[in-house]
Amino acid sequence: MRRVRLFKESKGPPEPPQLNQSGQDTLTGVLSRGVWERADPMWWRPGALVALLNVDRMIQFNAARGHLMGDHALRLIGSLLAIYSDEAGSQAHTFRIGGNEFAVVWHDATVESATSAVERVRATVEGTGLSLTVRIAVSIIREGETPQRVLIRFDGFMHEAGISRRNSVYTDPELSLSTLTIRDALLSCLCGQPWPEGPLLDALALSPALDVLDVGARDGRLLRLLRAQEHAGRLEGLDPVGGEGVRSGMAHALPYPDASFDVVLFVRALAHTGWPDTALREARRVLRPGGRLVVVAHGPEHLRATWRALGNADAPVKAAPEGMGIDVRLPVSVTGQDARALAQSSGGEQAVQEQRFPVRDTLHLTIQQQTL
Repeated sequence: MRRVRLFKESKGPPEPPQLNQSGQDTLTGVLSRGVWERADPMWWRPGALVALLNVDRMIQFNAARGHLMGDHALRLIGSLLAIYSDEAGSQAHTFRIGGNEFAVVWHDATVESATSAVERVRATVEGTGLSLTVRIAVSIIREGETPQRVLIRFDGFMHEAGISRRNSVYTDPELSLSTLTIRDALLSCLCGQPWPEGPLLDALALSPALDVLDVGARDGRLLRLLRAQEHAGRLEGLDPVGGEGVRSGMAHALPYPDASFDVVLFVRALAHTGWPDTALREARRVLRPGGRLVVVAHGPEHLRATWRALGNADAPVKAAPEGMGIDVRLPVSVTGQDARALAQSSGGEQAVQEQRFPVRDTLHLTIQQQTL
């Protein structure tokens, strides 16, 4: 491996981490921990991608090379992280949050571009030949999380996943669902309520005594919203990934006895089960007599105006047949920045013609129900 000389000796005392008037860390030039902790809503948003970088063996490096060289190393890493993060998304914010810790927040990057950016940082640091490496984890900001809670969660899953080994990049398994999570977080901001759970539950008007199964529950947000509404019945969530409050399992083989629930929900999930007919048979099996089977999908009007303004004839959604069941429509105004983030969360990198925005658009759900 070719060794690159990226450091040079410097004279004078080491620079202590300080905050200047612009909110920058004076050693590295990136944003400071103070700015990170303020969690400005302009960039601290649920569903935004976040990465945490820890420089391995910094104490040993300082002991062997000296604190001046250590300061140069931190400057380099801060610069690399800022440069590569900006390439991953136009709205990246890079922070130094501790002596040898950095963080980045994006709300317009894809999972792939963010992961690629931090991998480039890891590989570049390794290639310096200075026996200095970094470990990095990538996840998302969850609903209601503070910066401090994010740091605590990162510390936990980094060690649980074995990221304590040096020179590694770890991607949170939750990111397998994060593109939808990012899109839902943005749409929630646009419509002023949790999307799609808020309007869906309003339309269903479930009795609080009913036992409910959410198939394809993802992170369990719908169930948490029901609990917040003081739903007294049994609440179960099932998802292939599983997680806190959500059981791991598959829709075509529900791990429940016959006649276990009053309501079974498939919220934008049936089309992704792989065996939809079998999943529906299983849902009917676990429903009690008189129970409700509910299948929810995006309707054909969902973000139609936005996608057309982006140059697409139709929205890239699996819409339910028009005119069936209950239709829920919410009006929204979509800016060019919003449209760019929506396109990226759908896996696209489309150019946005700002003169076409804002547009008045519609969030559309189609709810199909069957009573046994």
